[in-house]
Amino acid sequence: MDGLAGQKDAVIFDKDETLTTVGSGKSTSREPGLDRALRDLVKAGRKLFVVSATDRPEPGISAESWIVEEKARKCTQLEEAGLSPSLFQDIVVVIPAPDFSVSTSEPGAWIAEYARAKKIAMDRIIQVHGLDPSRVLSVGDREDIEGVASQQLKIPFVNVPSACGIQPTDTLQWILSTMVMGKTPELPGERQEYDEMKVVHDPLLAQTFVQFHSMFKEYVESRLWFLLNKLRLPQPEISAPDYNRYPGTLESAWEAARKLRGDYGAVIGIARKGLWLSFVFTLAEANTFEIYLARNGSQRITCPVSPLFKKDVEGRRVLLLDNDALTGRSLQSLAKHFLAAGAASVDALLINRYTEPDSFGRYDFSIHQDKYLDVPRVVGYRESGQAVLDSMVQLRQVREIRKVMFLDRDFKRRAEQPATMRAIQKRLVA
Repeated sequence: MDGLAGQKDAVIFDKDETLTTVGSGKSTSREPGLDRALRDLVKAGRKLFVVSATDRPEPGISAESWIVEEKARKCTQLEEAGLSPSLFQDIVVVIPAPDFSVSTSEPGAWIAEYARAKKIAMDRIIQVHGLDPSRVLSVGDREDIEGVASQQLKIPFVNVPSACGIQPTDTLQWILSTMVMGKTPELPGERQEYDEMKVVHDPLLAQTFVQFHSMFKEYVESRLWFLLNKLRLPQPEISAPDYNRYPGTLESAWEAARKLRGDYGAVIGIARKGLWLSFVFTLAEANTFEIYLARNGSQRITCPVSPLFKKDVEGRRVLLLDNDALTGRSLQSLAKHFLAAGAASVDALLINRYTEPDSFGRYDFSIHQDKYLDVPRVVGYRESGQAVLDSMVQLRQVREIRKVMFLDRDFKRRAEQPATMRAIQKRLVA
């Protein structure tokens, strides 16, 4: 990871699977943002290069002629992806050594051979253009090829593999902006819970939270009793169920519940973290249910936490409630499930647009294809190294969901706090 921070003078890209998606010999068009990002780099004086590997020449074709043909083909693929070849100082095509044969070599030898060939090409770029290796960024999708070549030349390398056949445009733009241009990303504010002293000195706030905590505990216990009784498991004691105590979140949830309760025939909270929002909708007299998703790899298995029948969703608009969407697969699975059961449409309301998963390490773009629907968009990193991801990238791939809403974007404290708290308290004691 050393050397990734700060500005760089040049970028060396691996073309295939990094700048273009090659399928059936053609490239897939990229989002226009990447072309703008590359043009901004060139305008700012950064030098861009491509080092791309290809197969051995066909019989009867010289290596020189083959490289010329392959370079022309790769330029065409860049154009098909919406990227101008003129943005790059050089596009270098590398091929294995003449005496190298994949069929007669040891397993994995071709990886070492391509790493060797790429190292030679990258070193030539460094020497010809008088570049300082520490101020060059290498971007590719193979840690064992361009990653090894970069390490040997002491060039900082970032691994950006493709996932799900979708190129990481958002993440690549973030890399170019922060690691090459040296810009500091604007992060959403860190969520802080209510100051305890403020709660103590605000009788209305304190009383509301005490009543809310007690009622929500009973609500969770009733849902848990239904599920555990169905599974014939013992009932554990619940001392303090999780719920959001961030300033403005409860008020926003109440406003969302009041506004949306009449628009949906079934409002379904996804346990665990969606139960808090489901409880608020229940207070607002919406027709609420809860469901739990058991995970088996990339699969999701639905299990109702409260009685839920086909007639409850058939022909009705369904609203799913959850905390956030890391991979998007839970929402996708449920949307498919309820549409198959006859729901008229499925929308989603999430508490947070941005998520901060513990499992996503700093500069870790090695995404497994079976986990995410799309390559996560890294908004930036906290000082602690915690990644901040934008869940909209995943949700764009969930075609089954008609509309996605967020508490922190669409229902941000529209009412005065005292009036909202009094309305919530009134429902709690009703």
